[in-house]
Amino acid sequence: MSLTKIVLRTLKRKKIRFTLAVVGLTVCIGIVAAVNISTDTLYTSYVNFIMARLGAPDIYIMKSGFMGIDYSLVKNISSLEWVDAVSGRLQLYGVAFTENSSDYRTCHLIGVNVESELRFKNPDMLNGSYQIDEKHCVISSSLSYTLNVSVGENITFATYIPQLRLHLKLNFTVSGVMEPVQMGYPTYSIIMNLLNLQLAIKRMIVNVIVLKVDNLENAHEYIEILASMLGPDYVIKSPKADALENLNDVFLNVRMFLTFISMFSVAVGVLLLANVLLIGLEERKVEIGILRSVGASRSQIFYMVLLEAFIIGILGTGFGLLAGIPLSNLVLNTILSHRFLSHLARIQLLFTVSETTLVITVSTGTIATFISAIYPAYSASKVNVIEALRPRMKSLPKSRIMKATTLMGIIFSSFSAYALLYKLPEDIPTFYAVAFRVLSALTFYIGIVLIFAGMANIVIKAFSYILYPFIKSGRKIVARELVRQRRRSALSFSMLSVGLSLMIFTAALSSTIVESARRIGPITVGSDIRIYVSDTKGNPPPTYIQYELEKDVEGVLYVSPIKYRLLKTPSGGEVTVIGVDPTRYWRIVEIEIVEGPSVEDAFEILRRELYTAIISTSLARNMSAHVGDYITLMYGLVNVTFKVAAITDSFIGFPEIFFGRLCAMYISMDTYKAVFGEEGVYDFAIKVAAGYSQTEVEEKISNYLTSKGFIVETVSQERVFKAIKSYMDEITSIISFFISFSIVAAMLGIFITIISSYIERRFELAILVTVGADKKQLAKMLLCEATLLSLIGLTIGTIAGNIAWWLLLQRAYAMNPMLKYLLPYVFPVDMFIFCVLIALTVSLLSSLYPAFKTARMNVVEALRYLG
Repeated sequence: MSLTKIVLRTLKRKKIRFTLAVVGLTVCIGIVAAVNISTDTLYTSYVNFIMARLGAPDIYIMKSGFMGIDYSLVKNISSLEWVDAVSGRLQLYGVAFTENSSDYRTCHLIGVNVESELRFKNPDMLNGSYQIDEKHCVISSSLSYTLNVSVGENITFATYIPQLRLHLKLNFTVSGVMEPVQMGYPTYSIIMNLLNLQLAIKRMIVNVIVLKVDNLENAHEYIEILASMLGPDYVIKSPKADALENLNDVFLNVRMFLTFISMFSVAVGVLLLANVLLIGLEERKVEIGILRSVGASRSQIFYMVLLEAFIIGILGTGFGLLAGIPLSNLVLNTILSHRFLSHLARIQLLFTVSETTLVITVSTGTIATFISAIYPAYSASKVNVIEALRPRMKSLPKSRIMKATTLMGIIFSSFSAYALLYKLPEDIPTFYAVAFRVLSALTFYIGIVLIFAGMANIVIKAFSYILYPFIKSGRKIVARELVRQRRRSALSFSMLSVGLSLMIFTAALSSTIVESARRIGPITVGSDIRIYVSDTKGNPPPTYIQYELEKDVEGVLYVSPIKYRLLKTPSGGEVTVIGVDPTRYWRIVEIEIVEGPSVEDAFEILRRELYTAIISTSLARNMSAHVGDYITLMYGLVNVTFKVAAITDSFIGFPEIFFGRLCAMYISMDTYKAVFGEEGVYDFAIKVAAGYSQTEVEEKISNYLTSKGFIVETVSQERVFKAIKSYMDEITSIISFFISFSIVAAMLGIFITIISSYIERRFELAILVTVGADKKQLAKMLLCEATLLSLIGLTIGTIAGNIAWWLLLQRAYAMNPMLKYLLPYVFPVDMFIFCVLIALTVSLLSSLYPAFKTARMNVVEALRYLG
């Protein structure tokens, strides 16, 4: 019997297990196909949308100065073989109006050659026809709406051309209304006959030449040809080619990011297939020994296992590619449902599958299959014939193997941790820097897994005590079985840890950013709410507006005006002088006095005495000043002397000052007026009363000031925090969505492990029943095995994800110590609880069927089972 037939017979005999392996691989490869199909669809749809918005012309040629371009150049360019269409345009800027209305609108008057324009595209007419002659014109839909002009009515265009000293006024009857964007015309435009416009200005010129080329991807090459042909006086550009290049870069990054996230699912698929092959190897050692004894070489055994893996891989990759089509709709709906990408939902989606997607999906499936098969195939080829033909119960792992595995894990994790902390050269490209950090993080994760695998004996026994209340007598049996099948156990808990580690890492990043937002809010906003107010002419509001806000707007407790200007020290350093209301500001913004009286007394001094100031520690240090000293600053050529009332570091609301990049000081508004002579105030800090929402009070303030005819801009700490938190929550949910596929594959892998364990141990389980064990107790044992594997996977994921993020933060702190305050490490409690629930759910679902089979096991049949 040939080895191929043996492989096919084995797959048929263990069809349920291998079917589950194909399903798991289909899920993993399917998400890779789905994200790439989704990227293709978004790219094609967005490119079509942008290209339509940029109009039919591919290249624009212009010349500085009104005198423009001789019309004969249009004919010369049309002779180029790669030019599909060319047209000259004369474009003037002026105003359009109607005789029956006082309304007017600035717009462009465009003279065109109708015949050459129609070679680009048939205009999208909303009404009327594209009739252009001496008396008729076509106008854009926006201009028609603004001036309320329709087909058959008259419109006038007027402008002054200083180069020609010519006042131009032209009257037309509107023959049609069109969408200008499709033809590359400005939004507000009037289109008339080119020859008539040239006669009106007495110049046979154009100032814009538009081209349509045979291949837009070669537009930059064509621009270089035109530039060498026309010389430096001409400006040649292609908005469509520039936009296409930018979109290519953007969507390449999107594809790389989504593919990278989906690779976590592929990693689970690799572990799952490797686990299935190793289980098959354990079951078929006798068969392999017989094949070796009758003449099969080691290489034949190696290729037999490899062929077995590739059959599963081909099926999983093929079905994954097909599954990627419906999954891509799910991916698109998930992505477009989030607020920061909701603008893409308005674009008509064009389903696309590119060659790149096919190459990535097939190559990913092939490489994943090869990686997963290489170790099982090597192990099968090294099977000892005598040992295989004399099977015995698998012993506990040898201590030297466990120590070597642990040592390798320590080496991997140590070197990768150092790599994460290592400062890369500043001139290294961003892509390679990111790739280096990602590779270091993955190596760190592998090291953690190897440490747990090497210490499986200790780890499993330690975790088994968690389950002691649920399974007292069988705890040792469960731990012994998982330790005995150490490779299978390590692969099983690694499968789950892959997805959970990324979820924890992303959640830790998100928690850090959210906490950063909580801290950045006070730094950037300062008070609970900050508003900027002016009247419709740009003048400041009256000074009593702060008292009206305190009196009339519910929830407003205190309001203080804020003004700031720059003074200079005698050495030339800049000092920001902040004028505030000294009776209110210290109640609105938290201020801590470093040297001097209490904050209340310090601001009372500012209120009572002119030319007193509370200065920053950096200014006090630069000028060697202490409380009670006098400091002299320069306002232009005038020296201004202040008495130091106190020293503080509290300048929230002014980031440049807070981080020590600028010196500063507080003064009263009376002192500010005395120094600078300015009365009006635009900027106000507001304290919200306890029990009121900042967002609600912010809206009330905006409505109140708007009703009084003021223009107001508001920002609150709460709104800043909510915006950042919402953004990070959406990012986390998108990544968690992709990781959920790896969780499903991991659940299938653990299920295969538990069901295989049940099949192998039916004889042992039957003996336990005959000596008095309860079937329900045995079912609990299988449930506990799955739970132990899930909890170990959860622990690995939590440790690896958190430590990886913590190490990256340490690298950031080393680069900028201030980031230690702005980016504090935060343990993601919510996500950890969610991951615990995921782990328990996975253990329950993966062991439910094996436990059910155990509870209903026929003891007599099981005792006949010989493995």
